[in-house]
Amino acid sequence: MNNRLLILSLLGLLFFSCKRNTALTSGNVVDLDEFEIADVEFDDLSAKTKFKYQNEGTTLAATANIRIRKDSLIWFSLTPALGIEAARGIITQDSMVLVDRIKKTYSIYSFESLSKRFNFNLNYHLIESLILGNASQNVSSKDQAYREGSDFRLDQTSGTVKVQERIDGSTLKIQDVVMIDEVTKNAMTINYGDFGKLDEYDFPYQSVISLNYLPPSGGNKLNMLINLDHSKVAIESKRLKFPFNISSKYERR
Repeated sequence: MNNRLLILSLLGLLFFSCKRNTALTSGNVVDLDEFEIADVEFDDLSAKTKFKYQNEGTTLAATANIRIRKDSLIWFSLTPALGIEAARGIITQDSMVLVDRIKKTYSIYSFESLSKRFNFNLNYHLIESLILGNASQNVSSKDQAYREGSDFRLDQTSGTVKVQERIDGSTLKIQDVVMIDEVTKNAMTINYGDFGKLDEYDFPYQSVISLNYLPPSGGNKLNMLINLDHSKVAIESKRLKFPFNISSKYERR
């Protein structure tokens, strides 16, 4: 009788332990206070980057000099293989201005018009975060976080867009991001790699950004692909300058 009770007790203990472990691994929900994404903090930042853009049969490869004033503006200069500056642009909270020095033209795009063109919600903070590997939005009580092996997964919502980020459990850096618009089904993915030190921060020196979208006019889905390969990045101790002007001889497109 004692042996039977012992065996039943052990089986019961094993059964309830297995149930408890199964519940833990199937949900893996963690408190949002258990981790914090390790964003790069700065006032002014500069970078030298190999930039490649592909979209609708157009390919542009250039060396980009980038300057950023946090949460304010992004300045960039593009120089192709010939070593002559081909374009210069500036991105602010509400728009992007691009000057084509070869064709002697310039274009002004609001984020509203850019969002309509790519049928996906684009804004300044998203673009800045893509370059830096920072979080695209703040964590709120509506978000959900999960343990996946040694990493975290963070699920967020921004309007009609579902955002899923995989975060390295040891560095708390974002490894990849998937954004899907539940209305249009258009999707953006970002993959970060080649992490190295930038002062005391871990920084992704490589980024691959892909936007798969159906244009508002319809037809087949298109894919915009951007590769960023940073060769030099610095958090500046002094305020940077952002030289930008448009010649009166240039034509607006």
